[in-house]
Amino acid sequence: MTIRVRILLFTLLIVTGAMIAAGTMGYKVGTSSLQSGHSERLIQIRLNRAQALKTDLENLGNNLLVAAEMGRVRDAVLSFHANFKKINDGTSEIAPAKDIRIVSSYYKNKPGFEEEKNIAARLSKPAVILQSMILQEAERNESTPRNVTALKTIDPYGYFKTHGDIHTFMSDYADRFQMADVLLIDKDGVVVYSVQKGFELGANLNTGIFSATRLTDVYRWSQSAPPQTFRFFDFAPLAGVLPEYVSYIAAPIYDQKTYIGTLVFQIALDRFDQILSDNFQWKRSGLRETGEVIAYGPDGYMRNNSRLHYENPGEFLKLLSSANKSQVPQLVKDSGTTAMAVSLPADKIRHYLRNDDIVETGTDYLNAVSLMSIGKVQLPGGVEWALVAKSNFNETTGPINHYLIIFVIIGSLFLLISLLIAFFFSKQLIQPLNFLHSRISTQGNKVQEISYSSQDEFANIFKDFNKLASSYGQEQQEKTVLEQVVRTLNKVMFMVEIIPGFGGSLKAIIRKSNPIANELIGTPEAALVGSELSLWLEIDLKDLIDQQRTEAHLKCLSGERIPLAITTVPMNNSAGRERFVIVGGDLRWKLEAERELRMKEDLLKASQAISKTGSFRWDFRLGKMIWSDEQFKLLGLNPNEVQPSYDLFKAMVHHEDVHILETALKQAGSGIREFHFEVRVRRADTHEFIWTNLMGLTEYDDKRNPVCTWGINQDITQMKKAEQELIAMKDEALKSSLAKSQFLAHMPHEIRTPMNAIMGMAELLKDTKLDPDQRYYLTIFQKASDVLMTLINDILDLSKIEAGEVSIENISFELHKMMTDVQEMMRPRAQIKGVEYSFDIGPGVSTFLMGDPTKLRQVLINLVSNSIKFTERGEIKVTVVKSPTKKDSLLISVSDTGVGIAPQKQHLIFQKFSQADSSITRRYGGTGLGLAISKSLVELMGGQIWFKSRENAGTTFFFTVPYREQSPGLQLKTVRMPETSLLSFADQIEARELDKFRKIRILLADDTEDNRILFTHFFKNQPFEIIEAENGLEAVDKIKSNEFDIVFMDVQMPEMDGYAATAIIREWERTTQHSHIPIIALTAHALSDDKQKSLNAGCDDHVTKPFKKDVLLGVINRYTMN
Repeated sequence: MTIRVRILLFTLLIVTGAMIAAGTMGYKVGTSSLQSGHSERLIQIRLNRAQALKTDLENLGNNLLVAAEMGRVRDAVLSFHANFKKINDGTSEIAPAKDIRIVSSYYKNKPGFEEEKNIAARLSKPAVILQSMILQEAERNESTPRNVTALKTIDPYGYFKTHGDIHTFMSDYADRFQMADVLLIDKDGVVVYSVQKGFELGANLNTGIFSATRLTDVYRWSQSAPPQTFRFFDFAPLAGVLPEYVSYIAAPIYDQKTYIGTLVFQIALDRFDQILSDNFQWKRSGLRETGEVIAYGPDGYMRNNSRLHYENPGEFLKLLSSANKSQVPQLVKDSGTTAMAVSLPADKIRHYLRNDDIVETGTDYLNAVSLMSIGKVQLPGGVEWALVAKSNFNETTGPINHYLIIFVIIGSLFLLISLLIAFFFSKQLIQPLNFLHSRISTQGNKVQEISYSSQDEFANIFKDFNKLASSYGQEQQEKTVLEQVVRTLNKVMFMVEIIPGFGGSLKAIIRKSNPIANELIGTPEAALVGSELSLWLEIDLKDLIDQQRTEAHLKCLSGERIPLAITTVPMNNSAGRERFVIVGGDLRWKLEAERELRMKEDLLKASQAISKTGSFRWDFRLGKMIWSDEQFKLLGLNPNEVQPSYDLFKAMVHHEDVHILETALKQAGSGIREFHFEVRVRRADTHEFIWTNLMGLTEYDDKRNPVCTWGINQDITQMKKAEQELIAMKDEALKSSLAKSQFLAHMPHEIRTPMNAIMGMAELLKDTKLDPDQRYYLTIFQKASDVLMTLINDILDLSKIEAGEVSIENISFELHKMMTDVQEMMRPRAQIKGVEYSFDIGPGVSTFLMGDPTKLRQVLINLVSNSIKFTERGEIKVTVVKSPTKKDSLLISVSDTGVGIAPQKQHLIFQKFSQADSSITRRYGGTGLGLAISKSLVELMGGQIWFKSRENAGTTFFFTVPYREQSPGLQLKTVRMPETSLLSFADQIEARELDKFRKIRILLADDTEDNRILFTHFFKNQPFEIIEAENGLEAVDKIKSNEFDIVFMDVQMPEMDGYAATAIIREWERTTQHSHIPIIALTAHALSDDKQKSLNAGCDDHVTKPFKKDVLLGVINRYTMN
């Protein structure tokens, strides 16, 4: 084969191969890109439709709960229940024959009833009677049963009076939310109302044909469901005789805490068609020509209609018939939809529901190859559907086929042109070679220069040949110089000749050796020349002849064996015998290094095995990766079966962690030298996911191009498991703490009620004649009660905060007045200890603010109280300024000159039940809750709290709160009250001359006898007439039958609580136009939210327990002055 033919074939091979490779790569990249983009779009569409589906059902559920709480709905259920009892109480146990005929005649032509001769006989008596009345009225009005609201004839059971009150509301509700029907079920399981007045109206779900239906499941669930809950029930046949599939969303109806019935929304299949098709606008959603979103239930059946069936029913049925589903096409044709007719295999649906997100290419329900995004959607009540967003695969890859044809045409033209160019240049290439060959062949054994006039690439060949010819005469001189170099070479060298031996064997005879070889062996060159090489060098003669690099041992006269690295070079020999030059480098240093390296490798392997750490090196230029044995073991791979690569490792990484791997390596390759990240990897042998920690470095060349990456990969699965166990233990501890706090947050009534009796009786005892010792004991008793009450208040405040039952108000208040009130409260306590107290409001701080003054006052009182406790001399100062570091915030500080806080104790200051001095000999009392409560309240208000302290020098607490000025319209003028204490004010009230001719009539409603005794004894010497009531119901009766000037109403009472009693009294006042009676809530709930709750219930004021005589006198005076 000539060179020209070879060039043409090579050109054909290269161009064709390049075209095929480029085409294949382009096709794969294009197809992959199209599939990736289409997959992302399908995922987004599926997630959007899933969210729309959940949002729709949640909205329906919320509107259902609103309706279930309405009074008219509760009244209707109770009235319908009574109406049905009247229908059932007739003399006959079965419905009249006339009614049976009317109902059977109506249903006999309905779908699903064709085989039923007397369907009415299978219904309950109330159902037949009620449906007969409705059908007759509809016939008289020439309308449908749904439009029947009332009877023009006599209503013997009173049903249609209740029906007329509720039907318009329920019908509007059904139309507004596009419900197929709205049903009411009473507590006995009877469907007492239906907007459509269909077949189920009047049915008893405990017996008959409805006893094993989805509607029965709805009723049974609602019997035990808590109030304010709803649940979605998946599609099922309406009844055994009906082919109609319906779903429900239901909520229980409660009267107080008693279950009285169920409100049910009936949902038709076409509602989900609209949601999942975006109102049949598939293209608008990005689903193009064939895309759609299909929902499948756990039973494998569709929950919405197919797009193809919607757009082209005939074509759909033809494809469905060819998909080997013989009975399904007729079912689809009869029902007019694929929902609840077409299904997927059960094992496929189970696979879909076990996985969160799947993207795959497979066959759909018509056996068409499709690209699919699959995920499950959780519906209210625990129902799970598999949601499949799909489009035909041909539509996904269609755009690439057009470009493939263009590529083939252009490639063919390029191939033809390349062959023509190759043919022309091959001719130009061969001509100089033929000329050179002819001239050399004519020279014989002489070497002469050859002239060549052209200046192409071959000119260099002729030039080099001429140089060779001119330098040939210097060969012998150069040979002599070379021999001198060999003799001085710092390696062992032998020149040997191969000669035949006995029996056809070969021998290597030494013809020359260099001084290094002579010195190592320990003999002169003359003793070596002519001897066999095998006497001095252990080497395989075959390796010598094959010119292979090998290793051998030099045998010395001293007995030492020196390892050598052997290189052989053949030499020309005019006698025709083979000659070789053997050069051996000393390997003793190499063997020592290898031994040390093996020790280090063994040490590294052992450490990697113990720590479960593999290592790797990725050469970017060669595209190769090297893994250690432990890396293979960590991944569960056999090093003899797989080739290490980045793609192999990436394929084993959990799909959710792939982006972490790619991002880290991308950053490492773009200039960030170190990388460190954690990913989950599936082991190849056990298929279990393990956690791995990857760390490494990237090396760069002089031009800052990445050369290679090397690093380690450690199995941290056990560490992760331990971390998860710690998190679980922490969550359990938090749950226990929250349960404790929730328990304490609901105990104020049980704690404050007995404390009310204890502290009140002590106050009564103080007004009796006591000797000095008794009065001293009583004083200690009252102080201890106050301390206990403070402790109880702190614990309850903290528990309310931790239980999430404390809300922050945003109301107007006057800062200067609040600061003055705190000063008036705290200054006397400071002056008792000889400590000065003052406050200062900085410039630019408005006194009219918006916020929560109650919480702010509590924080200030806690911090000032803390300062008074720990300050024996000096001063306490409260300062309010605008925060210099945080915009729109106030910075408030409370500083003292007290004992300060030791540095080693400062971390305990804001911890609950912790104090800086916790020893048994501690000087200062307290529970350690005040600062913890203050920190929680400040953070609830949106601020921060911290402190600075120096031991024996004092402490300053700082905290910030949002700074919000009142609008000008809200800045009301503050009326300054006289500086008099609450006690002196009560003394003035008590001293005021009351009306001597009329006693003030007071009604006291409290279920605790101790509280009633205390109240009456407080005022036994006052011109008051006190009437007692033991519960709210008794209080309502006494108010309606007597006249009272004021009412004190306990909140928690049996039979009827105080809030309910107040609501009834206010309603009675409105209906009877009775004058307003002041009602004062008397409760153990002491938070501001509780006071607002009392006011919202209709109370005029709110007094907390333990109540005091002077406070009660002030309230009585305020509300009875007129």
